[in-house]
Amino acid sequence: MGGRFAVCTVRPLSQEFAPAAGAITGRFPSRETINHMRKDVVRMRGQILEAARRMLETQGSAFSLPDLAREAGVGTATIYRHFSDVDGVLHELVQQSLGELTRRLEGLESKYSGRELFTQVCATWVDSALTWASWAARFRSGEGFLVRSQDALTNEFHHRQFLERVLRSLEEEGVARFADPGSLVVLWVALFDERVMHDLQSHRLTQEDITRRLTGAMGALLDQENN
Repeated sequence: MGGRFAVCTVRPLSQEFAPAAGAITGRFPSRETINHMRKDVVRMRGQILEAARRMLETQGSAFSLPDLAREAGVGTATIYRHFSDVDGVLHELVQQSLGELTRRLEGLESKYSGRELFTQVCATWVDSALTWASWAARFRSGEGFLVRSQDALTNEFHHRQFLERVLRSLEEEGVARFADPGSLVVLWVALFDERVMHDLQSHRLTQEDITRRLTGAMGALLDQENN
């Protein structure tokens, strides 16, 4: 019968120390579980980066990781599992944007060459950079483009290599001969800086106007450098 002195059923030791349902066992997680975990990590990182974009657009880079956690709707510990400081967040945002730009530009090589490739590159560059110019204009690395582009693992390196190929394509078409293509690439990057685009956009220039003016300015530089 019930009461204080009711007989207790004693569980065998094999049951007492058996892992509870869902507990970690000695077996490796399934591939499906690993893929699900990876997707969760990617989704969370994307959520954090999107929140960082919003904060950059509204208040610049003067925020902390706890501030970012609140904006992203996640715990502070979660933020620190992904990033050690705000600079790491900003660096990844810039690398993501530059990587996407480079992929779009490289996709043009199979379709165009020479002058048409140059024109398409300029238009695509403006179209892509205007999507992140508003916040990227608030953050800048202390290193110049040449320094950053020395590392073959960076997007800057691939971006520089691509622009040099565009100049070679102009030469192969017989449009021009350039004595120093490397300096022209640096000038091209400086002219198509997202901060320049952001300033032009703030003066109520349309994307078409910005593309036309920057392409014309770069074309004039190429004409001047043509031997």
